Amino acid sequence: MTNIDIAVVMPAYNEADGIGQFISEIADAFFDTGMSIAVFVADDCSTDETCAVAAAAADSNGVTLTCVANEANGGHGPTSLSAWRLGLASGAGIVLHVDGDGQYRGTELVEVAKAAQGRDGAIGIRATRSDPWYRKALSRALRGYVWALSGARVEDANTPLRAYRRRVLEDLLAHIPPHALVPSVYLSAAGAVSDLDLAVVTVHSRPRLGDDESGTMWGSETSAIVPPRRLVAFVRTAALESWRVLAGLRDAHVGSEEDLERL
Repeated sequence: MTNIDIAVVMPAYNEADGIGQFISEIADAFFDTGMSIAVFVADDCSTDETCAVAAAAADSNGVTLTCVANEANGGHGPTSLSAWRLGLASGAGIVLHVDGDGQYRGTELVEVAKAAQGRDGAIGIRATRSDPWYRKALSRALRGYVWALSGARVEDANTPLRAYRRRVLEDLLAHIPPHALVPSVYLSAAGAVSDLDLAVVTVHSRPRLGDDESGTMWGSETSAIVPPRRLVAFVRTAALESWRVLAGLRDAHVGSEEDLERL
């Protein structure tokens, strides 16, 4: 696939009730911007009609869409990496990532895409969030955790809305395990320790599109008061993984600085 300015990539799991509206909104937002787009959906073995709904919406809006299903359900992180790789394979100059649940307006995707042009990329920093309190608290704790392990100071380490130039993205992904649980965190840390020229765009998270604002990622017990057991278990596993990866990013950066000093 050639002559694409922006590859919009998104991981999705059981998003049939909202992904069609989201893709229509994206198509409308990019219309007349002068930027050509194609949409790539990495489907994490959805049990609904996510791919079919996405394809129908893209077709009705004149947008090229590719939906590729995982061989097995792998979770959000590995599926995000699959989406990034689909964007790289497209040959687009800029790869823009957003979750398939429609928590960001199409106009904000355009803002991030424009900000990435002429730079290494752009990060959408969430000024407001519709998530439960424990998700917000986790993001605040993550900021200090990333700094302590990698030495990288990042404002919103796990934001899913971000864009990178293709060559920059290839370099960043080389530092991330192929099945990483929290690749957005590692991309943020790697970008910070590498001193990339990244624009910062203020964005606003809204409730998930569709009938259920909480979605199905963390199970049917999801509530605004008590953290789901599945989320708690995930955080424990991700903490162990990220301890190794973030420390590795720090050591790699220190090593590169020492190499430069010896020259």
